[in-house]
Amino acid sequence: MSFLTLHILTTLLFALPTLSINRLQHPLLSSPPAPLPLVLWHGLGDNFAADGVNNVLDLASTIHPGTVTYAIRLGDDASSDRSSSYFGNTASQIEAVCDAITSHPVLSKAPAIDALGFSQGGLLLRGMIQRCGDRVKENTWSRFIQGRLVPAQYYRTLNESTGEPTEEYLKYSNLLADVNNERGVKNETYKDHLSRLERFVMYRFEEEDAVIPPESTWLADVWQKPAPDGDEGTDERIVTPLKERKMYEEDWLGLRKLDEKDALEFRTIPGKHMQIGKEVLRDAFKNHFGPLKESKLRDEETVWTVQRLSELSCPLGIRVCVVAVQMGAELKDSAGSGPDSLEDIHGWWGFRPDDY
Repeated sequence: MSFLTLHILTTLLFALPTLSINRLQHPLLSSPPAPLPLVLWHGLGDNFAADGVNNVLDLASTIHPGTVTYAIRLGDDASSDRSSSYFGNTASQIEAVCDAITSHPVLSKAPAIDALGFSQGGLLLRGMIQRCGDRVKENTWSRFIQGRLVPAQYYRTLNESTGEPTEEYLKYSNLLADVNNERGVKNETYKDHLSRLERFVMYRFEEEDAVIPPESTWLADVWQKPAPDGDEGTDERIVTPLKERKMYEEDWLGLRKLDEKDALEFRTIPGKHMQIGKEVLRDAFKNHFGPLKESKLRDEETVWTVQRLSELSCPLGIRVCVVAVQMGAELKDSAGSGPDSLEDIHGWWGFRPDDY
């Protein structure tokens, strides 16, 4: 991920790895498979309660009924969450999100999660996976700025003469230099966590007008090489695609390993930054989210079926959920009354899955 001004992953989609059992032999597998929970991290200037964020989550639930959705929030209300997208220490923010997910009554029990990051949220999600994937840092580089201004923490400068990262960036960057594994001592845990993803998909807008340089959305390196002294010509713009970068060749992040198992994808979206059509989202949810394509689980506690999901979703002591054998999920209480679908459970008990 290289850039002179700033770097943002436009969209990041992934599912954490899982482990396989014989479906016919497992007692919980007579219940149909449930969609994996979906976590969404919004971008700069947005908030977890925004209509756009909730519309995306509702679309995911429409395509995969019963999906438990969770919009990541870094504040008790929409205003404080929006402020946190501009100001704050990203290391602390990522740690807070890790804690929220591992303490969530459904997300913490799921065998895997699907996650979607918009713009800045995509980079932060990658940082979350690398840093805590086993549970699921007087100028731009001053410690004051790097600990408080979020966009500054994914700002990257290059040495104009060599095209290599500057010493200031490598020393003081609180987020990007770390999650890119660019420093001399590599964090093998980051590589291990990222390489175990089921899929890593990066989207680039064809008319990108916010990410500079736009090629960095696909983790390309861009160096604006100055014209030689005395030469009145223009600077030379040198673009190095991810697969030609040392980051990939030496596999600092596990991206080459992902690529070798056909789990690294590069896609484009028509339009400018964050102009995402509903059809693009439909395609993403249909092809990358929902139930596990093939169960690889062996622990009864982590089998992810409609029955298992309903057990976690039902407030104890209020109702008893009995799940029928079809994905339409006819839910009944012990008296025979209750919601007609898994989605209806929200209104039945007066909560949404992301209200936990």
